[in-house]
Parts: sequence; structure tokens; C-alpha cells
Amino acid sequence: MTTFDLEKELSAWRRSLQVNSAFLKEDIEELEAHQRDHVEAHVAQGVPVEEAYRRALKRIGSYNTVETEYRKV
Repeated sequence: MTTFDLEKELSAWRRSLQVNSAFLKEDIEELEAHQRDHVEAHVAQGVPVEEAYRRALKRIGSYNTVETEYRKV
């Protein structure tokens, strides 16, 4: 069993957004900050880091949801 690496997961998530020109660098940085805040809040409540990360991802929505919301702006 491998140890969950939050930085590695966030990096992969960030790269998945960078391939789409709909997201500016600043947009991705803001989204990542929100992800980190949500993970931190869950961890503070006693949720393991991996589960906290999964919950944060679920909260922000799928890639298509994120893209659709940013296109509205």
C-alpha cells in the first residue's frame, strides 16, 4: 500500500486543468487555494488527508463542471 501524497495529487489535478486554455494561471492558483483550504478544514475535523482531499474534489465538482462554471465568468 502506498502512502497518500497530497502534493503529488494536487500537482496532477493542477496539470489536468493546465491543459485547457479556458483556465488562466491565476484561475488555477485560486482553485488550488480553495482545494487546500477545504482539505485543511476537513483535516482539522479529524478526517484523514486522503479522504479530505477526495471530499474537496467532490465539492468543487468534476472537470467539466469547473470548466462550465469558469466559462460563465
